[in-house]
Amino acid sequence: MKIDVGIVNYNGGEHLLRCVRSLLAMEDSAVQIWVLDNASTDGSLQKLRQANLPVQIIASAQNLGYAGAFNKLNEHFSAEVCTVANMDLVFDSRWSRAVRSSLATQKDYSALASLILHEDGATINATGIVFEADLRPHNQNFGRAAQGDNLRSKEVFGCYGAVITYRRSALEAVGPMESSFFLFYEETEWFWRLQLAGLKTLFSPQPVVYHARSLVTVKGSLLKLYYPERNRMRTLLRLVPFWYLPWAVLYSIKRMIQGSKSPQFKSLNQQSHSKFKLASTVLRAWLAALKYLPSDLRWRRQFFRQFPAARGQTLAILRKYLR
Repeated sequence: MKIDVGIVNYNGGEHLLRCVRSLLAMEDSAVQIWVLDNASTDGSLQKLRQANLPVQIIASAQNLGYAGAFNKLNEHFSAEVCTVANMDLVFDSRWSRAVRSSLATQKDYSALASLILHEDGATINATGIVFEADLRPHNQNFGRAAQGDNLRSKEVFGCYGAVITYRRSALEAVGPMESSFFLFYEETEWFWRLQLAGLKTLFSPQPVVYHARSLVTVKGSLLKLYYPERNRMRTLLRLVPFWYLPWAVLYSIKRMIQGSKSPQFKSLNQQSHSKFKLASTVLRAWLAALKYLPSDLRWRRQFFRQFPAARGQTLAILRKYLR
């Protein structure tokens, strides 16, 4: 079983080379490596070329975002199993062997969530995704010790976007990511589609990667508030029952006012953004989501026509994976 691995790069610097070299150091040779560069300006693509490593390079003239890069990579992939990852990762040398073993023995699963550790290797970055009631996602087991029950193989909602592995059949079933999401939540919306189509994701602790976070978007950037809120709101409009929307909005407002339930507000406050600036950013994001309402409603009708059994299932799935 071959694996096509695509690395999405944007100004990755030395992290890109480190990521590629970790893939080249796999214990087996089952990995074909692709790098899609999103119009980087830091010379990282030139350094990769100068290193003369055995990888396929796709140089985009513009920043396609994560979703656009995912879709472009899949146009080039041909393997049965595919992985798309950020450039700020280091792959354990046994990763590809563990992926192949997990998917070969668990044929009922369409996607695989790797164990994503922080760089220290002692604490977990993500084992999957869980949600608040307004569809705000959180990394499952974030910050917990990489030991014990936290490392039990189990079915999860989907993969954290730093590294996602899936069978080609899953992509063929639900289609590409929504490129207009551009940045943040795009993989979450895609895994919502997998869930609603009846396609399952397995977390396995054997395939391990190490993640350095927030390289693409600077810590404290308002982009990390604007895009997640816009795209989360669009996903609500696409997938939840209409009667649930007002309740979800009220929950979001309450969550943000309380602050203690919103880690993103804590980190942004530390960057000296005023409460007015934060609130206005959220409002702009929600209004921007409404601009997509006609196309998202058309998408909604088409999706539930394609998967009629998914009607009414969104909230049942949400309850299963509530934080």
